[in-house]
Amino acid sequence: MKKSIVAFSAAALLSGLFVSSASASTYTVKKGDTLTKIAKKYNLTVNKLKELNNLKSNTIYANQKLVTSASKAKKETTAAKATVSIKNEKTTTYKVVAGDTLTKIANKHNLTLGELKQLNKLSSNVIKVGDTLIVSSSSTETIIDLPEETKPSANTYEKENGPNIDKVIAEAKKVIGTPYSWAGSTPAGFDCSGFVYYAFKQAGYSISRHSSSTYYALGKKVSSPQRGDLVFFATGSNRSVVNHLGIYLGDNQFIHASSSKGVMISSVNSSYYKSRLIGYKKLDF
Repeated sequence: MKKSIVAFSAAALLSGLFVSSASASTYTVKKGDTLTKIAKKYNLTVNKLKELNNLKSNTIYANQKLVTSASKAKKETTAAKATVSIKNEKTTTYKVVAGDTLTKIANKHNLTLGELKQLNKLSSNVIKVGDTLIVSSSSTETIIDLPEETKPSANTYEKENGPNIDKVIAEAKKVIGTPYSWAGSTPAGFDCSGFVYYAFKQAGYSISRHSSSTYYALGKKVSSPQRGDLVFFATGSNRSVVNHLGIYLGDNQFIHASSSKGVMISSVNSSYYKSRLIGYKKLDF
């Protein structure tokens, strides 16, 4: 399963900004700092901060000195770009077979029993043949600069051949029962974002393939959801992190690719999803 965390830097409009120093300004990295945090503090994009310091990655260290402005004084009139910080978490799973115990599975994957139970939020040692357990999890962070002075959706989505939401929902329902597959976006297997991409694409929309968190970032927030809007959830341990989505059908129902049951229709009012609901967004085609 692929999970993602999204964080925005504020896009501040700077008019007639003067950099008056004749020499480069520097900042000393403190514990807990990130490039995103430092770039925001000095009204820079992450890419600009990396360019100023010849950085090839987002890795920084405490007490490291970073250049935060160009050495030559100049007058600028510019708008700071908004950025999206996406944390991608990849998990490896194991399917329980006859004779397995949690202890045996934990030993096989170099885990303690407690670590295995924590990864899978288990309160007991009871498992069944066919259960799918998470046995490892890793994460990476990607920084994306969003376009200046344009809505991201305006350049990303276009109509083709008169598509409509009824068509999207019809295409989505055609693949009910398709199994879950991490990063999948075909009827051979879907993950949640791949399923949304496939349904809109089949209905005639020109839509880019993104993670659930990026669709959340690109969408327009709605308070009263309509058929075809996207509904977002935080199903992981951090209840503020978007990592699942589906297509809203109306009457509190939505269709999605569940990691345990594949493509199915569920209710947003079920105890599981109601407690994990983040909100609704509309893609501006």
